[in-house]
Amino acid sequence: APNYVSWFVSNSVAGLMKALESIRSSAPVTSSINYTMHADEISQTRAYNFKMSGPSPKYLLVQDWHVKGGHADDWDELFSKHRKAGLDAMVNDGTLCGYSVEESLIHTGEPGYISLILEFPNAESIDKFYGSIETMHEKDPLFGEVFTQIQEPAHHRDHLVRVLNSGHKQ
Repeated sequence: APNYVSWFVSNSVAGLMKALESIRSSAPVTSSINYTMHADEISQTRAYNFKMSGPSPKYLLVQDWHVKGGHADDWDELFSKHRKAGLDAMVNDGTLCGYSVEESLIHTGEPGYISLILEFPNAESIDKFYGSIETMHEKDPLFGEVFTQIQEPAHHRDHLVRVLNSGHKQ
């Protein structure tokens, strides 16, 4: 996994390239940087909610799923019915700084991966998030079974990242 991650948000690919070029123009010459890994990805947001006036994120949790072919609409329906309202409530009460559901726009690997990216203000909020999943499974035990049927469980990955520096610029 990388040691440093940067990301940009824009309404267009052209906006992303403009932001990237502005950073590259002031960056050191690449021959003076000892890269051990470098990767660029462009993803498209399928659902999101952020409270821009809230605290800066301290942790990112990324949950990746590989959805079986032909089941992307099923995934969206399950997310909308079972997860979105709870995540929106967590943004409103400050448990989450925000969340987004991402799908690769430009594929460097196998298509069909969907990522849920969650920004947390503190570690206690991560515990609340996982508690909400347990509560959801208690209220609707079939959710987990249906969700598992539309994805490849062996490809699921979670990544927890500590955010050391964060900021927003419009």
